[in-house]
Amino acid sequence: MGLKGPFLHSVLFKKGKKGYYDKATVIYRDIIFKYAPLVKKEGQPTSHAFKDYELANWLLDNNQDFIDHYTYDLDRHTNQSSRVKNTIRDIKAKIDDLIELGLMRRAGTVKQEKGTGIIFVYEFTQGTYLLLALLRSTGDESADEEVYDIFQSILTDNKDPSIFIFYSHLFKKIKERGLFSEIIIYPLTEAFFANKTYSHIMELIFAKRELSEDNDMEFSTE
Repeated sequence: MGLKGPFLHSVLFKKGKKGYYDKATVIYRDIIFKYAPLVKKEGQPTSHAFKDYELANWLLDNNQDFIDHYTYDLDRHTNQSSRVKNTIRDIKAKIDDLIELGLMRRAGTVKQEKGTGIIFVYEFTQGTYLLLALLRSTGDESADEEVYDIFQSILTDNKDPSIFIFYSHLFKKIKERGLFSEIIIYPLTEAFFANKTYSHIMELIFAKRELSEDNDMEFSTE
């Protein structure tokens, strides 16, 4: 039986035969790399809540495929309301994928501004901002502190104290030794690119670890 998706790596980095990101990947990337930072709360690894039509409106103005579709294709005369409804329909499965990956979550429901229906509101998870900080740290060492802070926020904000508190204390000790980047960030980033089958952000965070004889932590991507 073949592997099933979605996977963290493929939704953000999958390329077509010509070496370009395919249309679906670009939408995922626009949502995670551009929209998530836009709605991030100041000084916190969480986002403001948003509705699907707010994300759809943003994509219509910022995703090149949607821009081109309603500029040059037969649908260029479609009114704005219909464009938003069509875009919501087009991205529904992608939102579901991002929820399954642990990068977004449903944060509740609200009444529609027009009509009597109920719609979901969404938030990006702390895992999204951890992943963004990890990827940014490969070329910006100043992001290392942000990675540590988000890790601690995740580990101290979970209801399972046994393993989470252990890792929180362990990471603190590693950081105090000045080895957080070497032992945690670099191997974790390598694990993300080496193992392309992580199906949830928490799988990456708690990637299999092995302690060597000198007690340095190494990541296994097998």
